[in-house]
Amino acid sequence: MSSKKMTVLQFSFIYILSVASISTFYSPYYLTEYVGSAGWIVPLIMVVPSLLFFFMYESMFKNDVGMSYSDKLCLAYGRGLGTALSAVYALWILALCVIKLSVFVNRIVSNAFYYLPFTFCVGAMLVAVLVCLWGGADVLGRTAQIFFIVFGGLVAVIIILAVQHINLINLTPVTVYDVPSGLEASIFPLSTLSYLTYFAFFADRVRGMGSFRRYGVFAALSGCVFPLLIFVLNVGSFSSDVVRKLVFPFFSLLKNASQFGSIQHFEAVIISAWVITDFVLISSLLMSVQSIVRQSFRIREKSEKLTSAVLVSVVFAGCVFIGRGQFDLERVNTEVVTGANAVLGVGAPIVTYVILLVKSAVKRRKRISV
Repeated sequence: MSSKKMTVLQFSFIYILSVASISTFYSPYYLTEYVGSAGWIVPLIMVVPSLLFFFMYESMFKNDVGMSYSDKLCLAYGRGLGTALSAVYALWILALCVIKLSVFVNRIVSNAFYYLPFTFCVGAMLVAVLVCLWGGADVLGRTAQIFFIVFGGLVAVIIILAVQHINLINLTPVTVYDVPSGLEASIFPLSTLSYLTYFAFFADRVRGMGSFRRYGVFAALSGCVFPLLIFVLNVGSFSSDVVRKLVFPFFSLLKNASQFGSIQHFEAVIISAWVITDFVLISSLLMSVQSIVRQSFRIREKSEKLTSAVLVSVVFAGCVFIGRGQFDLERVNTEVVTGANAVLGVGAPIVTYVILLVKSAVKRRKRISV
C-alpha cells in the first residue's frame, strides 16, 4: 500500500463531498420537520460554530504535523485509555459505514435500479472502495479532487434546471419565533461536523496540516452552504408541507426538474453520478478505521491490504445482515446516528482539546518555574 500522502486541499474536498452525501437526503426533510419553511436559517446559524470547530482542529494539529487523532487521544488520556477510546471510535465508524452504505443502496435500488439485487450493489461499491484503499491516501485524495470537479458540475446543472421552479413564498414567513426551533434543529448540521473528527484519524497521512486553516474555512463554509442550497431548492419548489410527506425530497426535485426541463430521464443520470459522494464517504470512513487498527496494533504497511480486505468484508456482512429493513434503517440513521455523532464527533473532541490545552499550559508553567 502506498505511503504517499494526500494534500490538505484534497482532505478538505473529502469533507465537503461527505457532507454533501449526508445533507442531500436529510437537509430538506429534517429541517422542515423542526422549522418548516424557515429551515434555511439553520445552516446560517451553523456558520460560526462550524468555523470555530475547524479552527479548533487547526490549532490542535498546527504544531504536531504527522500526528493523527489517535495520537492526540493518547496525549490527552494516556496510552492505555487513548487506545481504548480509539477502539471505540473504530467500532462506531465501522457501524456507521454499515448503516450509511445500507441506506444508500436501498435508496438507489428503490429509486433508480429496481432490478439490481441489493447484495450486488453493496458488493460493487465495496470492491471499488477496496481498490481505492489499496491505493493509499494519495489515491483517495486524487479521487476526491476529481470527483469534486464532477460534483460541482452536477450541482450547477441542478441549480440551472431547478431554480426556475422556486417560489420564494414557500420559504416564508420567518419570524423570531423560528429561532428556538432553528437552534433545536441545528443538531443535524452540528452532527455533520463529526466527520472531520473521524477523518482526523488519518491526519498523519495528510500533507500540509499546518496550513489547515486556509482550506478549513472553505470546507466549513461549504458544509453550511450546501445544506442551505438543497433546502432552498427543495422547499422553494414544493413547499415545506409537501416536503414533509416526501420519502426522498431530493429525488422528487430531480424528477420535477427533468419533467419540466430540457433533459429527459435526468434524475436517473444524477442519481447514478451522485454515487461519487457516497463512495468518498465510505472510503474515507474505512480509511479512518484502517488507520486506527494500524496504529493500535502496529501493523506494517505491507499488511494493510489484508486489513482493508477484512474491514470491507465486515461491512459487506453487516449490510447483508441488516440492509433489508429500509424504514428501520432510515429511523436509526436520523435518530440514533445524529445524536451519537454529535456526542462522539463534536462534544468529545472539544473535551479532548480542552484537556490538551490544560496539559500544555501545565508543562509550560513547569518549564518556567524550573
